[in-house]
Amino acid sequence: MAYTADPRVDAYIDALPAWQQTICREVRDLVHGADAEVAETIKRTRQPYFVLQGAAGGEGPRQRISLRRRHRS
Repeated sequence: MAYTADPRVDAYIDALPAWQQTICREVRDLVHGADAEVAETIKRTRQPYFVLQGAAGGEGPRQRISLRRRHRS
């Protein structure tokens, strides 16, 4: 699948341990594959987020990845 990768997100993922890199890249591909309008960015100065119509879901630096979904009203 083709999408525009944010080089800041690439750098963030590249700095993670190998097992986290694998998971983050898989999640990234799944999110972009689910909706072509999803954009990725950096928020809070260093954390990657996926943004769709103003709603964001983020990848955290912890031992897990946090994804949040906002309901549309």
